[in-house]
Amino acid sequence: DGRLGSLELWCDLARGRCGRFQLLWVFATVALAGQLPLILEIEKLRNSLPPRDPSRAELSLRLADLYFFEGVEQAKVADLQPDEPQAPLARAQAAQLRGKALALYAEQERVLPHGDRRVNIQFQMARLNQDLGRLAEAKNHWRNLSQQDLSRTIRNEAILRLGEMSEDENTPLSLKDAETYYGRVIEECTAGDLCPYVKFRLAWLLRREGRIEAGAPIDAVIVTV
Repeated sequence: DGRLGSLELWCDLARGRCGRFQLLWVFATVALAGQLPLILEIEKLRNSLPPRDPSRAELSLRLADLYFFEGVEQAKVADLQPDEPQAPLARAQAAQLRGKALALYAEQERVLPHGDRRVNIQFQMARLNQDLGRLAEAKNHWRNLSQQDLSRTIRNEAILRLGEMSEDENTPLSLKDAETYYGRVIEECTAGDLCPYVKFRLAWLLRREGRIEAGAPIDAVIVTV
């Protein structure tokens, strides 16, 4: 849908050096989905390193990425086949993998200085908290990311997420907040599919509230807001 995807973020995270584990990481990146055996191997390798080994930190981030992607795949299984016998197990595995990814990202976020990589990790933490239903924690992360100036793309995504969460709360105050958040994204976005998506969300919100007529052109609606 044009929004910031996990693959884009993963590519950012993958720019760091992996030292003597570079070859292993190459294999890890070409087969992310359904790779629980690979995850077990990397876990074993990471756990064999001393806590202060620089390679352990890099490997922790790679492992967190793998947890994240495998969690996404397991969640897809549960969502696409909710009535199948494997759905409950897939849902439980998704939650477990997301929890492990969140723990590793948080571990590295605590020791990283301010910078692009820290922002990327905080973005992953916000997504994982939201996926796990930890909405207060997610909202705090999104607020922090909406105020940083290192990544405009992540800032806009964070503001959009705040708008969607506010809309989901569905109170008079939260709906007003949602309108404000959507307006902020529209002011900043310049190209791509994000602008039309946010305009659609804002127009739909206004139509729900009866403030515009059904069928009114979206661009005309936005101009009048």
